[in-house]
Order: sequence, then structure tokens, then C-alpha cells
Amino acid sequence: MKPLRGLKGALVFLTVIPLKPDEEGPINPALGMHWFPLIGAFIGLLAGVVARLVAEVAPGLFTGVVAIGLILAITGLNHLDGLMDLGDGLMVRGPPGERIKAMKDVQVGVGGFALAFFVVLLSIASVSALPKYMLLRSLISSEATAKLSMVLLAKLGRPAYPGMGASFVEAASSPGWPSRFIVAVASCLGLIWWLLHLKGFLVLLSMVALTLIMAKVSRALLGGVTGDVFGALNEMTRASSLITIMMAKGVV
Repeated sequence: MKPLRGLKGALVFLTVIPLKPDEEGPINPALGMHWFPLIGAFIGLLAGVVARLVAEVAPGLFTGVVAIGLILAITGLNHLDGLMDLGDGLMVRGPPGERIKAMKDVQVGVGGFALAFFVVLLSIASVSALPKYMLLRSLISSEATAKLSMVLLAKLGRPAYPGMGASFVEAASSPGWPSRFIVAVASCLGLIWWLLHLKGFLVLLSMVALTLIMAKVSRALLGGVTGDVFGALNEMTRASSLITIMMAKGVV
């Protein structure tokens, strides 16, 4: 697979950036997972620049709303939809099949709404509490880390059923996976260490812990990971990363 074709597939999956359809047909975004952290950094950069400008005029809560709102807009609410679906599934009492059925329902229940509201609110509150000089580097780092969490989950999880989630897990067992995984980890690690130093290490620790929990919970309650689980983890990791940065403001 051509490297830039993998980048194009990842961009189509992670953003709403309009790209010309590929002449060779649809691209499996799982084959471009090594690009995820850098694409996340790009999304965070766009939101960070706007947030920094807004903070000069209306710092605090308004800045947080604009920053997170812009990230959700750039990503097309795709991962937020997965978070809401997961919330609905977690509310169901019963076997994995019943939970997955609820997740596939197009109607959003109170569980999905509550989980999404809570995660987005935490993200907005964390951004609002950051000093101006931390906005750009924090949004870049949190978004890159959120994307890396999906790459890690692809290796740790097992598919609940054939679908988007299964394609990511299968890609994590392909022959070229080790080198792609190293590229994803190295790019994210180098970036957040450069931007956040020791705080970046704490952000990575929180991401790994959350990903391990998500892999275990999804296996126990859903029978494995799904596309919605990947999207939900992205949203949760962004929130946890921003919370970690906010709480570690005094760390060098």
C-alpha cells in the first residue's frame, strides 16, 4: 500500500476534510493507523490556534466551548456518536448481544446522552482552566494522544463482531504492523515530550491506563471491541489527557 494512500484513508476516517475519492476504491482506514497521532496533532493545532485567539478576547469557559466545539466539528462528530452509542449499551442489563443491539439503535437513550454530556463537559472545563500559553500545546498533545489510544486498543482488543472494530484489530495483526505501531508511538511520544515535557509522560500514562480499562470492560460487557468503542475511547482519552494536563500545570 502506498504510504500517502494510507494517510488519505486516515484523514477521511478522522476528519471531514473533503478529499477526492481514491481511484483504486475505498481505503481501509485501519491500514493508515500509523498516521493517526499526527493527524490528531493537526486537528489539535487548528483548534489550538483558534482557542488562543479567542482567549485574548473571551478567556475561560467561552474558550473551552469554542476549542472543543471546533474539534468535534472537524471530526464530524463521528467519535462522539460512538461515545453515545457506548453509553446506551452500558445502560442495558443483559448479555453482550443485547448491549450491542442497543448500541446499533439509531435512537439515542439517556445513557448515551449522559455519558457524552459528561465527557464533553469535562473536556470544556479542563480547557477553560488552562492558562493561555498552555492552550495550543495542550490541544495538540491531547488530540494526538487520543488517536494513539485507538492504535493501542487495536492491538489489545478483540472484535465483538465483523465490522469497523474488527478491521482495526485485524490490521494490528498484519505483517507490517510492528513498524507502523512504532511509527505511531514514536511520533506521539516525541511530540508530546517536546510540547509538555514531564507532563507529557503523565498524559501517556493516563492514556495507557484508560485504554487497558476500555479493552477489559468491552471484552467483559460486549464480547470485544466495536467501532463505537474505538470512537468512545478517543473522546474519553481527550478528556482524560486534558484533565491530566490541567491538574499537572505546575509540573515541569
